Amino acid sequence: MHSLSEDEANASLENFLSICVTTLLRWEDPEKFLAWMRESGPSLFPEIFGQIIDPAMRPSSAYFFGRMIWNATPLPGNLFKPRPLPKPERNAPCTCGSGIKYKHCCGQIDSPGLPLDPTLMLNLVLRNLTQKQLVNLPYRSISHEGLALTAQQWLEEGKANRAIKLLEPIFTDPSRLAEHDEFAFDVLMDAYLDEGKPRKRVNLIETMLQSGNRTLRVTAMQRHCTLLADAGDYEGAWELFGVAMREYPGHAAFSHLEVTLLMTQGRMAEARERAKFWVATLRRQNNPEHAELIEFLASIANRPAEAMFDMIAGKNPFLDRIASLARNLPEPEAHYTVDASGDMGVLVADKKLAKVEADWHLYFPLGKPFSTQLLPPDGRVWQPSVADKWVTFLEQHPLAFQSFDILDDVMQAVWQVEIMTAAIEKPLIYPLQDHTIRLFRVVTGGVPVELPWFVSPNRPALRVLADAILYGIDHGRREAALPLLEDMVSRINPNDNHGLRETLVQEYLRAGQYEKSLALCERYPGDMMPGIAFGQVLALFKSGRKGEALAALAEANERLPEMVSMLANDNPIQPKSGKFGMVVGGKEEAWHYRQEALALWQGDALDWLRGVAVSLRKKTARR
Repeated sequence: MHSLSEDEANASLENFLSICVTTLLRWEDPEKFLAWMRESGPSLFPEIFGQIIDPAMRPSSAYFFGRMIWNATPLPGNLFKPRPLPKPERNAPCTCGSGIKYKHCCGQIDSPGLPLDPTLMLNLVLRNLTQKQLVNLPYRSISHEGLALTAQQWLEEGKANRAIKLLEPIFTDPSRLAEHDEFAFDVLMDAYLDEGKPRKRVNLIETMLQSGNRTLRVTAMQRHCTLLADAGDYEGAWELFGVAMREYPGHAAFSHLEVTLLMTQGRMAEARERAKFWVATLRRQNNPEHAELIEFLASIANRPAEAMFDMIAGKNPFLDRIASLARNLPEPEAHYTVDASGDMGVLVADKKLAKVEADWHLYFPLGKPFSTQLLPPDGRVWQPSVADKWVTFLEQHPLAFQSFDILDDVMQAVWQVEIMTAAIEKPLIYPLQDHTIRLFRVVTGGVPVELPWFVSPNRPALRVLADAILYGIDHGRREAALPLLEDMVSRINPNDNHGLRETLVQEYLRAGQYEKSLALCERYPGDMMPGIAFGQVLALFKSGRKGEALAALAEANERLPEMVSMLANDNPIQPKSGKFGMVVGGKEEAWHYRQEALALWQGDALDWLRGVAVSLRKKTARR
């Protein structure tokens, strides 16, 4: 007989148990179920019972397995608890029907058995319930871990809403929550994320914090810190971390949280030092349960970004598969023609590539971002049932990596990964971005050609190139990014829909190339971007042309009246975001410009600006 692989054996066993539970629930009667097992089991499951050499022993073996399944299955008629059969007397006839004494029959094999856990069996039971039965579950008696396990499976199948309905009743009364509810909390938090319910995530954390259970409170504090950090509120995250450490000083769980927060902010050196501290602290506690945590922290101390990627990839195997593809990208090939009309061109994919792109969109769940924006968070793209389809497509179609359309989508998916970008730079971001830039050079023959943004087929290439430029500038790859940045602004897309001109002006100012800064600013007269209007002022001042700088400042202040006071302020408070987003020329935009450009103004330029700020305010007030 063909010997089954491990995967085949597991699938066969799961199918066997699923049919058994469905049949068992039809009666909830052990005698009927065991009679069915004895009679039908061997023929229904030849993969399992066919391996028993003596055919006469197969019914008895099926009966034996049936007892174990019955004993481990939570029964709806027993408040979802098992109702195990009493163990036969040693000298009584064996219940399997062999006629032999129990001690000489099933009694010899009764103890090892299958590793059937009622928590796991509950998963199979819940699959057989109607929606009405699911709504009326006895939550006080049913296994919450079993519910969480089922909800987790539904979540992986893309049924987040169903998982939410199953788990929410657990958390209606904080006083009844116990340590075993931690798993359900984690799954419900993930389900809310997938369904885009941030307010419910916060409410759930608040419910957990009302619990008197130490483990649940620690878990809730960890999640709350993470939520604040994800929203960019690092000040709030660290404040809450301090509260948590005071309430539960030295708690091992906070070691992971602290180094993760540091790495999220890009504070790698501090993360390594704190990881070393926690390794020493936890080793002194000599708790075997901390072994895995210590190993993780030790890896952070040695290679922080790689360790974080390994941890996340362990939970999301699709990341590892994408990283494998990124390590083995094909050489760029030109599968486009540049259809030129005058000086402007359109990227046109050849038939073979166009077919791959059309097929790709049958599997990839996200649309394109609106205009030049990034996509909002969308948990669907990394749901296992969804991710497996588009990642498998990439594995089976290497030509996909010659498509700007598909590379644009892949990068949008990468930006959706719930992990600090430092952890995915080397395995994902850099290889994909570098490949895209090389592909663009191959397609255009190395000569920059104007590809206007208003032509839709050009947008994927322009978007992914703009992302590569901005990420490179912000993350220490200026030398590689600057030539492409200059090409983008001067030739490829001079209308500059992504606002890259502001970044280029600041790069010129940083390098002391004031004439280049001025030449670029003069190409965009009356520009409302602060980096252009005030970049021109700064370049003129740094060039020694103070009179022209003052005139340019007065003009810039007319267009953007909040900038001068914000720049001149020693310690401004960050304005709240407007209901409808950031207002052009408003205080929030001024604050962001100050954050980006203050280092360029520091010194004599800022002193000069503060000196003329008073007179500018008076002129504004008189108007």
